Amino acid sequence: MSAAASNVYVLKSDHGLVKVGISKNPEKRAKDLRSHSGLVIDLAYARELENAGSVERAAHIILDAKRRNGEWFDVTVEEAISAIDLAVEGLPRSELFEKDSPCSAAQCRMARAALRWTTKDLAKRARIDGNTVIRFENGKRKSNETTMLVIKQAFEAAGLIFIDADETAGAGVRVKEASE
Repeated sequence: MSAAASNVYVLKSDHGLVKVGISKNPEKRAKDLRSHSGLVIDLAYARELENAGSVERAAHIILDAKRRNGEWFDVTVEEAISAIDLAVEGLPRSELFEKDSPCSAAQCRMARAALRWTTKDLAKRARIDGNTVIRFENGKRKSNETTMLVIKQAFEAAGLIFIDADETAGAGVRVKEASE
């Protein structure tokens, strides 16, 4: 392993959650967590990467809707590995998230207006950089689908519904009804 390389790992616990993290020594990390938590925690996967920190962050964004606490997610080991693979390969999305479509820049501006959020508010809730939101909304840079998806998830968590364009109207957003 080079000096800059680290491992992105997946740990499986007996409480049903999976942890995605980075470590130079994932076996030692699993052992340390076992001894501090009292849980049965096993190393399920490790992959050495030069850009482990970036891959870990992208995998966390992909899995964010299933986040339970910190780096612990309510997903299978296979889903966690798929998220890591997706982050490494830079693919737009995987079958795991096929049902989700990203939001457009116009929908993002509409959603922020509906919630009276600033770009900083959205960035904080989506766990992305504020400049990323500004560039996305202004069309200054093409955002990847993972970024657009995490933006959409932040809005959905706040109670908005995204409406896809059809033959009668363009795409939009609306506030979720109280009964939904």
